[in-house]
Amino acid sequence: MKRAYGKEYFTAKGKKVAQKIFVNEPCQPSCRNKCNELVAEEERKILFQKFYDMASFQAQNAYICGLCQQSTPITHRIRDGSRGIKNRTVRYHLQLPTKNVKVCKQYFLGTFQISNGRASRALKKVTDGKEPGSDLRGKQVSVNKTDEGRLKILRDHISSFPSYESHYTRSHNPNRKYLPESLNIREMYNLYKNHCYTLNTQPLSESMYRKVFNFEFNLHFHQPHKDTCVKCDTFKMKLAIAEDEEEKRNIERMKEIHLRKADLAREKLDAAKEESKNNSNVYSFTFDLQKALAFPNLTCSIAYYKRNMYVYNLGCHQLADSSAFMYVWNEVEGSRGSQEVASCITEHLSHNVSNDVSHVIMFSDSCGGQNRNIKLALTMMQFIQQENCKIQTVDHKFMVSGHSFLPNDADFGIIEKYSKGKTMYSPRDWYDTITKSKKKKPFVVKIMNREDFNSTQALERSITRRKTNVDKHKVSWFSIQWLRYVRDQPFKIFYKETLNDDIPFDCLDITPAKKGRRMVSLASITTEALYSSPRPVTAAKKKDMMDLLAFIPPIHHSFYTDLTVGNQPEGIDDTPIIDRCSESESDDEKD
Repeated sequence: MKRAYGKEYFTAKGKKVAQKIFVNEPCQPSCRNKCNELVAEEERKILFQKFYDMASFQAQNAYICGLCQQSTPITHRIRDGSRGIKNRTVRYHLQLPTKNVKVCKQYFLGTFQISNGRASRALKKVTDGKEPGSDLRGKQVSVNKTDEGRLKILRDHISSFPSYESHYTRSHNPNRKYLPESLNIREMYNLYKNHCYTLNTQPLSESMYRKVFNFEFNLHFHQPHKDTCVKCDTFKMKLAIAEDEEEKRNIERMKEIHLRKADLAREKLDAAKEESKNNSNVYSFTFDLQKALAFPNLTCSIAYYKRNMYVYNLGCHQLADSSAFMYVWNEVEGSRGSQEVASCITEHLSHNVSNDVSHVIMFSDSCGGQNRNIKLALTMMQFIQQENCKIQTVDHKFMVSGHSFLPNDADFGIIEKYSKGKTMYSPRDWYDTITKSKKKKPFVVKIMNREDFNSTQALERSITRRKTNVDKHKVSWFSIQWLRYVRDQPFKIFYKETLNDDIPFDCLDITPAKKGRRMVSLASITTEALYSSPRPVTAAKKKDMMDLLAFIPPIHHSFYTDLTVGNQPEGIDDTPIIDRCSESESDDEKD
């Protein structure tokens, strides 16, 4: 813009270009046109100012061409061969208010303070039938620009790898996706080269592949193994930007309360462990879902482009003797929602709690979709009301989000370390791997079939779901830290928003609101199977499995060929979330 106005500016290389200043320089004394006599200094200055007031490079060049008249020479003088034959004659004019004056080239260029090169280039474009005023700076195609067609092949190749989202990064980086841990950019590039050879096209360089991967895709290879506390991160950020001292003290106070709650949860876990060791009437354990375990995990290159199937594993860790029980199933047998979790918990209690136990204490993370919801609550209430059950009280305590480091994490780490480098062709391979992963006091593995998963719909129909407690205060499931179920109170859920023993329980009454009818005990309600048939997979996943059959031993083929194709249930995505469930508010909690 400064160049068009004739002002001082700096080039891209830092060279200073001086401002255009009008100077009334006369033409050569030998000029036959006598330009100095035809145009007054003031008229010439007005033309100079008018030229730069256009403030447009294109308009200025068009103006120059309009003042010049080009023609073919009538005669050619004899040359000595030192330069070519002149092929055009240019006559220069200045447009005054009352007349059009022919001037010499030097006088013309000096009037507008332009170079001979600029005028010649503009006139040449007119001769070539082009627009005279086009400014082509920055519009030339780079000579080493990468072909877009080859770039598209590269981008399509990166996109062809199945990627998964993470619960832990979904809130602050919702677009981040994760690739399998067995991959890396070098391996992907080698696969890309093979892909290009099959297309008979030259692959781009590895540096270009890395550039596109890093700057155009939000992909990572290693999912986070430990969750950071959102509240702690928020407090840290607020303290960093807070300027008011009173505000800083309030933030520090809230942070201290939050950390005390986390420490209290840890203390309660340790206390429950000691109590269950010293008191045979108390049974305490923790439970958690491991990340989805993929199969078949093959080493052939084609497997990288295919979807996986998954095994789910709910671990129950006894605090008294550190025994661990793994309840495993594959995605055909069931999903990994709250009803599947509840079925595994009741299965665990049915076979591992002695008749002497009257008090059960269980700990879990704060994942609402799996652990802190009405479905699991009703299942536990029905379980302890059964005639042959001796348990009088069940306490379900939740660790603080971001600080829920349960013993199950160490159990899962043993499994993941042992399975590294092993090929899993079918769910059975995962089941055997989990069984063998721990030599001393091995994990007890229970394979869950779809018949083992019970639906809670009948239980939910038999009660009244209320949003307020007996004191007419709103119940926030998201804030609950302690749930208590008592055998003698069959339709009451006791809860606290703290783990402090000195704070009394609130009560949520779910007694059926059916006047004039006899109240039916939860224990007498018959629950139906959650699944009446194998869960279907999508047609795309079934096709991927069929493509991989050539690399899977025939003994495992029947599992894949028997897969049922159908639509995924509403709300279930065919692409799994690779981390354990996020400890955040779920739709159940919002309802």
